[in-house]
Amino acid sequence: MLSGLTLRKVLESSNKVFIDGSWDPANLTTSGYFTRLAGSPLAIPDGKDGFQLVRESDPPCPVFALRPGESALVSTTEKFSVDLDISIVISTRFGIAARGLLLLHGGTAHPGYGRTKDAAGSWKPADDVRLYFVVANVGPADVTLEQGDRLAYLQFFRVEPDTSQSPVYSQGYEYLQHKLFRPDSDQSGLAFFRGVRDLREHVGKIQIEVDALSRDVKHANYTAGRATDASNFVVVFGVFLVAAALFGAVLSPVGDVLERAKGLDDWTDYLLVVIGGLYALAAVGGTIAVVVAIRKAMSLGDD
Repeated sequence: MLSGLTLRKVLESSNKVFIDGSWDPANLTTSGYFTRLAGSPLAIPDGKDGFQLVRESDPPCPVFALRPGESALVSTTEKFSVDLDISIVISTRFGIAARGLLLLHGGTAHPGYGRTKDAAGSWKPADDVRLYFVVANVGPADVTLEQGDRLAYLQFFRVEPDTSQSPVYSQGYEYLQHKLFRPDSDQSGLAFFRGVRDLREHVGKIQIEVDALSRDVKHANYTAGRATDASNFVVVFGVFLVAAALFGAVLSPVGDVLERAKGLDDWTDYLLVVIGGLYALAAVGGTIAVVVAIRKAMSLGDD
């Protein structure tokens, strides 16, 4: 693996790994290099399911945001011209994953990536060959990406060169944006994460409707309970009045009979008093029972 001063010397060699002027020594570490987000070319979200294309000829996009479930096509600031004796391993940065971003990319930039052969069979740098990544927000919150953000980590290895190999062609921005991020299609982007986003929004709407329905049902149950309690009050009080009337109807003839038998024995006086007292106690007790039942039913209705 190339590292330290050896790695710096290789990167500083003209067009040996990067095209001159496209890389920044500030992103070089002892064992590798942090590649950065370019302002163009890009395919970034525009509206719910649309995409905006930022081509190389367009003004660069300095910043854009990805909502949960949204995806984008991005490229690196660095332009490549990899020598035939160097291979590059591409790794996702943990800092990207910690922000809730999923970075889809190839694992290797092969020897000769960013180079082509001329008519005489000589190798030379190709025009504007970068690394391209598909990035998706799989986290719970919006994520903002800015031009110059560190995307991936590159490590460099020395390999045995093969001058007879064919050029390593990059599918490039045009292919990926047409395949995955067409601005004229409502089916663009990573379908799985878009589907999860839409499902989440749909479930949220259903939950709102369920909560509203639950409140309506609770209110209807409360209203029905109050109506039932009111009808029970009427029934209980009616039963009490009927019972009191029947008791009075029975008591009147009994009193007449006892009145006629009054001269026979003094016990009839006492019996009339006892019967009248029982009637009064029954009336008072029935009224108290009805009042207690009404208060209990009202307290249950308030709960």
